[in-house]
Amino acid sequence: MSGLIRAFLNSDYNAIVEIHNRSYPDNPVTESDWCHDDGNVDPRSIRARWVYEEDGRVLGLAGYRQVGDTPRRGEYELYLLVHPANRGCGIGTKLYAWLEKAIELYNPIALQACAQKVVIDDGDFLRERGWSESDTGSDPNQVAFAKVLNVSLSETRARRAKCSR
Repeated sequence: MSGLIRAFLNSDYNAIVEIHNRSYPDNPVTESDWCHDDGNVDPRSIRARWVYEEDGRVLGLAGYRQVGDTPRRGEYELYLLVHPANRGCGIGTKLYAWLEKAIELYNPIALQACAQKVVIDDGDFLRERGWSESDTGSDPNQVAFAKVLNVSLSETRARRAKCSR
C-alpha cells in the first residue's frame, strides 16, 4: 500500500467516525461527539492528529495529546486506529513511526496508550514496540499501556521545571 500521512482536516471527521464505529460497533460515536471533544480541550494542551490517506480514502488516524485535564509536561497519550478492512497492511506501523518522530520534538518522559480488548492485535502491536501493560486504565473494555522513556529522575525534573516557566 502506498499512501500518505497528512495533517487532520475538519473534513476528515466523517472518515474517522466511520473507522471508529467499524472498529468498535458496541461503542459508536458521532461526528458531533468528536467535534465536541475537540472543542473542549484545554488550549494550553499540546496535541496533534494525522490521517493516513490512500486513493482519496482515509484508512487510519493517529495522534498524541498531553495527559490529564491539566497538561503535564512530558507526559503524552498516543492513539492510533486503522480501518478494520485495512489492518495488517502496514498502515499502523507507518502511523506509529510518524508519531514517534513527531513526539520527539517535545522530549517526552512517559507515554500512555490504551488497547481496546475488541481489537486483539492492539496489545501485541504495543508490546512489540517496548510498551508494558499498566494498571492505569479505568475502562473495562481497554487494557492500559505505558512506556517510560530512558531518562533519569534528575533529567525528568529538569525538563518539567523548564517547561513550567
